[in-house]
Amino acid sequence: AMAAGVPIVATTLPGYRSVTRDGAAARLVAPGDAEALAAAIDEVLRSSDRRAELIAQGNERAKQFSMVRLAEEYLERYQRLLR
Repeated sequence: AMAAGVPIVATTLPGYRSVTRDGAAARLVAPGDAEALAAAIDEVLRSSDRRAELIAQGNERAKQFSMVRLAEEYLERYQRLLR
């Protein structure tokens, strides 16, 4: 979703927390807190500035997980191991 330019609202489950940054690349709330989730979604839908901020930060964060970046990182690690 970050790479597609979609603002993210999700829960603080470990998988989401490890990929996103609460307040920057995503708006995260506690799992099972329906009221907090609704408020976060409402916040993102109502504020074009907040949406734009989440989208911009999400795009930057997504670049860190791009296949090109990951391939470069793996290549660098293999080269270090071979030295």
